[in-house]
Amino acid sequence: MNEIYWDEYPSSSVSLTIQNDVLVLLFEGKSSEYRDFFSGKITLGLHLEEQNVVGTLLYCNKDGSKKEVTYKLIGAFEDDSWEFFTGTWEENGENYQFDALLELVEKFTPNVEIIEEFDNVEDSSKPRSANVQAKNISERYGAMRQRATRSDARVRKIQRSIELYYGLPQGSVRLVNPDKTLIHPSAKIGTLRDRWITEET
Repeated sequence: MNEIYWDEYPSSSVSLTIQNDVLVLLFEGKSSEYRDFFSGKITLGLHLEEQNVVGTLLYCNKDGSKKEVTYKLIGAFEDDSWEFFTGTWEENGENYQFDALLELVEKFTPNVEIIEEFDNVEDSSKPRSANVQAKNISERYGAMRQRATRSDARVRKIQRSIELYYGLPQGSVRLVNPDKTLIHPSAKIGTLRDRWITEET
């Protein structure tokens, strides 16, 4: 899931595309102040240098009127995983903390047609209970594959996601190893999970 926050206020939806080392975010949301709905686009280069981005937001008011507002975004990606972009958002003379938590690609994309075919075909030589059990196993296997893709997420991204979701101060959430030492923010969630599984066994 891709998420954008302004001072911990989230957009309602974010779509992401990548073309020629350029990342494009299309987003929309609902303002809690003067205007109702807003939408816009952010174009970011896939590099680690500070970026200065200028664009426009389209606000749609309850009375049907529309207004375009120029924004300026100054920030940078935290590392070359391109999962976390932070900076300052300037709009109408006001500054906001900007955070983008991104998932560029799924590491594994199952073949939906094959899965559906496997799930829907029953073996007539087996009792129905066996077919149901096989289907349940395949569903659990699919769910496990989806969770496995999240193992590539960085610890820092998960920590910041929790902070933003629950409205906690930045830096207040820290994930730890089994020995209670802090795991490095650049580590992957899969590494943390494996350490805890090993400790439990």
